[in-house]
Amino acid sequence: MSHRIQICLSVMAFGLTLSSVTAAQTVYWDVTHGTYLAYDIAGNYSSLAAQLTGNGYTVTETAVGLDNENLSGVDVVVVAITNSWTSAYTAGEINAIQSFVTGGGGVFIFCDESGIAANANLQGVASLFGVTCGLDNASTAATIWNSHPISTGMGTLDVAAAGALALVAPANPVGLAGSRVLVAEATTGSGRVAVVGDVNWAINSNFASADNGLFADNTFDWLVSNVAPTCGNGTIDTNEVCDDGNTVNCDGCRADCSAWETGCGDTFVCGSEVCDDGNTADCDGCRGNCSAVETGCGDSFLCGSEVCDDGNTVKWDGCRADCSAVESGGCGDTFVCGSEVCDDGNSADCDGCRGDCSAVETGCGDTFVCGSEVCDDGNTTDCDGCQGDCTSVETGCGDGVVCGAEVCDDGNTISCDGCAGNCSAVETGCGDGVICGAEACDDGNTLACDGCSADCSLLETGCGDGFMCGTEGCDDGNTIDCDGCTANCLPETGCGDGAVCGVEECDDGNNIPGDGCSANCGSEGVGGSGGSTSSGIGGASSSGLGGATSSGSSSGSDDSSVEVGGCGCRAVGQSAPGRSGVISCLALLALMMRRRRRPG
Repeated sequence: MSHRIQICLSVMAFGLTLSSVTAAQTVYWDVTHGTYLAYDIAGNYSSLAAQLTGNGYTVTETAVGLDNENLSGVDVVVVAITNSWTSAYTAGEINAIQSFVTGGGGVFIFCDESGIAANANLQGVASLFGVTCGLDNASTAATIWNSHPISTGMGTLDVAAAGALALVAPANPVGLAGSRVLVAEATTGSGRVAVVGDVNWAINSNFASADNGLFADNTFDWLVSNVAPTCGNGTIDTNEVCDDGNTVNCDGCRADCSAWETGCGDTFVCGSEVCDDGNTADCDGCRGNCSAVETGCGDSFLCGSEVCDDGNTVKWDGCRADCSAVESGGCGDTFVCGSEVCDDGNSADCDGCRGDCSAVETGCGDTFVCGSEVCDDGNTTDCDGCQGDCTSVETGCGDGVVCGAEVCDDGNTISCDGCAGNCSAVETGCGDGVICGAEACDDGNTLACDGCSADCSLLETGCGDGFMCGTEGCDDGNTIDCDGCTANCLPETGCGDGAVCGVEECDDGNNIPGDGCSANCGSEGVGGSGGSTSSGIGGASSSGLGGATSSGSSSGSDDSSVEVGGCGCRAVGQSAPGRSGVISCLALLALMMRRRRRPG
């Protein structure tokens, strides 16, 4: 039976490469209600019509009204607003379309943007399948696709001035632009319906863009694939290979009329056949005479790389369990039989199987010294005489393995290389208790003032060792005065620090006069008989008043003297200071004041 696709333009047609088209299928393009600007199969839709024709369709127009057409031989009807431009579908036509779809036909509806009055002319048809056309007029492409035969391989459907669709059951969304539905489908009875919200996607100027041609292929393919089968009527109809008047298998024609049954090798298991893989060759899963399923080793059929096949997968019965070889018996035949633990086909040790087939060699820890192993005590544990990796015998400190009380072991008994010579401690440098390298001492810590310096560079000996410890106020590395730090390691601050330095004649550790050393560290005393004391008065004095002093008599007699003003000046030979004595005392006080103003 030939099939016709009648297209009533209300859904944009999709370009289609129909691998399933086996006989002429007819598309009816309904132009009954007036065509707009040559939007027909000979005009703006000629590219789509040509693609359908090339795919095996018969594309034809009808203008007599679908209620007056015999649609029994039609496969798809196209309804578009551009072909219902001047009048609406009548109630009779709407009923005819509904009956056509319910009976197994396909309808493709092309709607358009809002504001186009022609949407209303086909809305009666679209409403049958839960679709409302022309919700808006946004020109955008459909790029989001739900899983459906129509969306197979689709990326972009290029549209122009499209209108979104509103859907209720039985309609479902297929292609969207964001949240806007531009493509929908519905199934009613035995038939199928596709709806698109634009009429320009298939006109010649747009049809070759994006995936529009693929969209046409997918949509028409889906619409026509629902043609109800007629297998069993005795006539070979569309999509049928044979028809013997029934729907029974194994009587020469398949029950679905899809193929002739020819016996073994036709892929159909019939009669006494156990299997049928579509050919009469052995060793491909089914015996060439279809008598048995081939399962591999143990099926008694010698196939592929099998050397033998005794019908089982039992070893030691003459054929290997994997059918790979005939078993000859004995160690070295590659087959593990009897008391053998392994058999690698030879009688050599250290190749994975012992030469007598008694044990598998697994490497270090298997008790067999093989390859680079120096020892093997049957385990991979250190510190039991053989190193855990079997690379050396363990002899104690210096063997490179930390065992027992050892803290480290660097493979020798040499100190100062990171591990103590007796392996008792890790050497970390200063503070580890071991004197190494440039260290002068190492007391096991990095603390100063405990006999060894914090960086282990010197022994600490007390004042003069360069390290300020304890009560020391300074330590310049010597016990010499007058270099900034006293010999007993106190800071030198000048006159009054206890060290006689520079121009100081004395330093009693204070700046108090009248205690033997003056406040500016000059000597204090009284000259006798014109004595030459450095700070007394009389005689030839370097720091007293010059000439014959008025304090000392010419005869050096020791008359009673009076200390004047606490400055050590005395009037000799009189009960009160004489005039000249007072003058001398004042002169001495002036000198002392000048010295006191000098830096100490």
